[in-house]
Amino acid sequence: VPPPTGRHLELISSHACRLDLMLTGLLEYSRIGRMQPIAPLKPAEVLDSVLDDLGLPEDVTLAVDLDRGSVQMGDADLARVFSILLTNAVRFHPDNAPRIEVVGGPVSDRTWQIDVTDDGPGISEDRREFILRPMTKLVSRDVDPGAGMGLAILKKIAETYGGDGTVDAGKNGKGTRVRVTLVVNCPAPRRSRAPFADRGRRFLQGLADDVDQRRSGMRKRLFQNVFQRVGVFYTPGLEAKGAGNSGVVGPVEVDREIAF
Repeated sequence: VPPPTGRHLELISSHACRLDLMLTGLLEYSRIGRMQPIAPLKPAEVLDSVLDDLGLPEDVTLAVDLDRGSVQMGDADLARVFSILLTNAVRFHPDNAPRIEVVGGPVSDRTWQIDVTDDGPGISEDRREFILRPMTKLVSRDVDPGAGMGLAILKKIAETYGGDGTVDAGKNGKGTRVRVTLVVNCPAPRRSRAPFADRGRRFLQGLADDVDQRRSGMRKRLFQNVFQRVGVFYTPGLEAKGAGNSGVVGPVEVDREIAF
């Protein structure tokens, strides 16, 4: 493949991956509080399970002080809270080797509080509300390809169960502390009845229903457009024909792996 065409292929592949991450994030955002049992959970046990699944690097220092009490919520949602916080602490640390502290327990008869603190670069005060919105990032997507949905998902999980999520500075003004407040005995996910929220929820529900079909169609169109740009018509499962040539030229071969 000529160098200019190779660059086009890499750019299209990069944009396709970003779109895939965005759709996956929106799908997850729409499913918060749904498709899982709501039951009493011990955050300490959920954290242990998340740590087993994540397999954090050996250079990460982790200090945990979680009360053995329970909160009532979806198991997938609570696991996602811990996964987001631990993953972010490692991803955005300059050396990928942060010191992370996880502290939590009841602060009243009806409220639980979980603090996750790291010693990373921190987030400036004027950006702490911004970073809790969907599809927002503090670094370029060329530096970190994520969809910018992690903390927005975390905040929505907390609000769904009657709590909140906030971002502050860590100890002595260094690093980042994310505080998640949860209601101990939330009977059912709390949902806003604001018209805008209802419209947004209907949109996300529709997206959740057909996201797989949309994703498949977009990959196919991208793939076809790429080969048309280089003068080749391609249909998956068939041989390719050169542009302007009625003869079969054989399967298309490229010198790099392309992941759509």
